[in-house]
Amino acid sequence: MGSEFKMNKISAVAGKCAVRYGGSMKFITPIADFAGVDIKELQLTYGNSVSLSGINGGGHVTVPEIAGFPVFGGAELYLNTFAPHRELTLNVSLQTPIFEGSFNGSLKEARGTFVVDTLYAEIAVGEGGIPLVPPTIVGYLMGGGLGFRGLADTVNMDSVGVPPVRLEIAAKGSIEDVINGWVRLSLGPSGFDLTMTGLKIKSYEFIKKLGMSASW
Repeated sequence: MGSEFKMNKISAVAGKCAVRYGGSMKFITPIADFAGVDIKELQLTYGNSVSLSGINGGGHVTVPEIAGFPVFGGAELYLNTFAPHRELTLNVSLQTPIFEGSFNGSLKEARGTFVVDTLYAEIAVGEGGIPLVPPTIVGYLMGGGLGFRGLADTVNMDSVGVPPVRLEIAAKGSIEDVINGWVRLSLGPSGFDLTMTGLKIKSYEFIKKLGMSASW
């Protein structure tokens, strides 16, 4: 809780009237961790005035329970403006009794330009869903997710090697309103990962995570 400051190094930037500070600067809201900032590097340019010319760090905001209504979630932002690892990442999540959802997105520097590296979103309802296997309804599709990861890293790689790009697919379902959970598939040129998460019987979670993977 509170603030923390550590400085590991100070260096002059060649060819510029600038100084780069490296270390850790953390600022966290008191009493509860509702928000915080963690900065690993700062670059200040000086002349007639001092200005911020580079940053490597991030921050987060957490949504607490609002007036007894169980709403949870938050957002995380990460920014690195230093070449050759320029990157912007945003993760957002929200969970209510009615629905849950999340978004993950990132831009990365690839061959001198910014490329979308990750783009993934999923949403699911708390109850009900789309009936499956009619006319006898035994299951419901409650939500899903779709996106990709590793596109910028694929653009950046040399011609040799296996591209790290992956297609991400997810589905949440329930059987007889008794068992429900998520199934996620990550598929790419190097192989696949299949996982089941948050499997519940009613409100009791009996499997937190179960998965299998293969490489080729």
